[in-house]
Amino acid sequence: MITNNSKGEINMKKLICLLVICANLVGVAVNVSAYSDYDTEETRFLRIMDIMNGYEDGIFKPYNVLTRSEAIRIVDDMMGFSDETSYTEKENSDLPFSDISKDSWDWKYWNYAYCNSVISGFEDGTARPNDNVTYAQFVKMLVTSIGYDFYSEAVGGYPNGYFKYAENFNITDDINLNYDDTITRASAALLAQRTMNTPIMEFISKPISTILSEQKSEFVESKIYNGTGADYRTLLTKKKCYNADVIIESISGDITTAKIVNARNFCDKEYNGTENYSFELNTNGYELSENEKYNVVVECVDNNYILKFVYESDI
Repeated sequence: MITNNSKGEINMKKLICLLVICANLVGVAVNVSAYSDYDTEETRFLRIMDIMNGYEDGIFKPYNVLTRSEAIRIVDDMMGFSDETSYTEKENSDLPFSDISKDSWDWKYWNYAYCNSVISGFEDGTARPNDNVTYAQFVKMLVTSIGYDFYSEAVGGYPNGYFKYAENFNITDDINLNYDDTITRASAALLAQRTMNTPIMEFISKPISTILSEQKSEFVESKIYNGTGADYRTLLTKKKCYNADVIIESISGDITTAKIVNARNFCDKEYNGTENYSFELNTNGYELSENEKYNVVVECVDNNYILKFVYESDI
């Protein structure tokens, strides 16, 4: 189990030892270069997904605290932000924050977050981008990114309602922080990884803001994608990446044949829940063993599957 010390920081030594032991047991050669100052499964996962990258000198700086702008960028990248991202109808309007200008480096991240209702700012019309983000603020951003903000508001609002949903999905397990505490990059990485693997919720019909909170569930049609295959969706799905438990049947050079044993969000159009379904997978530099079971993240590129990441522990 991943634990935190009394200051709310992740116990790095125990985690690294655990990952080394797991890697030796399953024979996985990690093809993601580690940070010299902090090598954990979540940082390697986020790095391969191009989220929360480290610094130019190859270090992660795990105990640096996040600013609100840095937190916004992490959540945007989790949701699939890019410079080519199409914004909503709010794109050409000015942000309603007096302290963020269009020539600021972080304007595009705040704009994307605002367009996707991840943030709303403060009552005085500011965003306070350079303030340290609090634990509660970051959890609200994460919960909103996977679609549970409407129902979080219905069960208590900020912050308790958001923590209720975060706790339901085990996102905040073993994070020993108070709501108003600052959050380090190490803790943020763990929270981000867990959120990326959480089933998303989407509205089939738009929420009606005038409905009383106790009546919302009766009038708002929504769907939590926690089934299997196409009915299990996470933020990975939006990146055309899929998570599944597989057994390696055969290996020929860089190509392996993998059999699905737990589909999670794997939604190949030919899969459809078929028992003993197998597919070809480019190992992408990972060393796998025949007849072994792996928890993998694969990316679909031009109808071909490429191995992106191999988990070394349960998620």
